[in-house]
Amino acid sequence: MVSEINSSPSSPLHPPLPERSSDAYAWTRLFGAGKSLAIAEAVRRHHGLVVAVVGDTNTALQFGEEIPFFAGDISQYRLPDWEILPYDQFSPYQDIISDRISTLSLLPSLRSGLLIVSVATLMHRIVPRAWLAGQVFDLKRGDTLDRSGLQRRLTEAGYRHVSQVMDHGDFSVRGSIVDIFAMGASNPFRIDLFDDEI
Repeated sequence: MVSEINSSPSSPLHPPLPERSSDAYAWTRLFGAGKSLAIAEAVRRHHGLVVAVVGDTNTALQFGEEIPFFAGDISQYRLPDWEILPYDQFSPYQDIISDRISTLSLLPSLRSGLLIVSVATLMHRIVPRAWLAGQVFDLKRGDTLDRSGLQRRLTEAGYRHVSQVMDHGDFSVRGSIVDIFAMGASNPFRIDLFDDEI
């Protein structure tokens, strides 16, 4: 049963959607995958991005697996948790950083779909959108490229100069070939240069 606070009950197949920011709803008595069904139906009916805030990372993963069963056509995004404690002396996994950057870079252009995020993830500060946009590389075939300038910029952005690119955040410069495994990318890129032309 999906019900509005101080209102009559309604079906999880037609959950009520807020019309104003002051609207409050309580979805109760939804068992098993009932919450995922209600969220999927809400995303289908809403004309915009829906943000599902869940209690923890495991619940976010569970919703991420259940919702496509009810609505496989919904574009789904997830902002993963850092999976480290606030005062840990080590960095999060490179894959987590890459997934977060990928999602954050998509958010300004998203007009529909579902973003699943845990409460713990929302508690962390996020870099300003302008800073993230300033870290983007836009390279095309035929452009000229300053190898030393690119290498300096990558190092300043936290990339590791390695002999062979294996993980997100690695880059390698060997003669006229530059390999970069960019954060947020699913595969590494190879830039082949003819003098300073891509």
